Amino acid sequence: FQSYRDGNFNIWTIAADGGEIKELTRGPFDQREPKFSPNGGSIAFSSDRSVSYGIYVLDVATGATRTWADMAAEEYEPAWSPDGKEIAFVSGGTSIVATDSSGNPRTIATGASTAQLHAPAWSPEGTQVYYVQIYNAASKLMRAGNPVFTREEVSPFPIALLSADDYVYVDNGEIRRMSAGARGISVRGPRWATPGFASLLVCPAYGAPSEIVS
Repeated sequence: FQSYRDGNFNIWTIAADGGEIKELTRGPFDQREPKFSPNGGSIAFSSDRSVSYGIYVLDVATGATRTWADMAAEEYEPAWSPDGKEIAFVSGGTSIVATDSSGNPRTIATGASTAQLHAPAWSPEGTQVYYVQIYNAASKLMRAGNPVFTREEVSPFPIALLSADDYVYVDNGEIRRMSAGARGISVRGPRWATPGFASLLVCPAYGAPSEIVS
């Protein structure tokens, strides 16, 4: 997680039982938006250590940090591909770009001239990147330049994909779930089903809790 406790944003970890807390980054600059790699061995984050924001990767075992993407525009909101080979991120607020460990960039999406793009998230198989576009006062979940659904807006936070057509997202302060062709279901109060078991239950606005992931 990121914390501002020492006057700058830095990356910290905390044990799952709430025990040991470790500060992983330090320095007179901000380091934020940490994302663990799929294998848990690295953490991608954004930092303004080179004046403008870029994407960096921290080796959890050694603490070594390397530059992943530091281009002319501001780069932030990193998201690992499922195979850990690429990181997608927002570039300049107007495009979504992905780069591999060699720094080879490819543009995933570009918004309209006055649009702001946020929150890239990979599909489970790693073939598509979803993102949020804010344009003409509307905030939409997008894929390949088109809205995923049009009935409601989404908040500019990364979605979680349970499958290629099943999404969990945030809208108007609520956690919501949308399946292809279905209407969003409001859920509140996410919690673990049973201590020691990684199942997430959600409580709908009406009705009994339902399991989202396990």
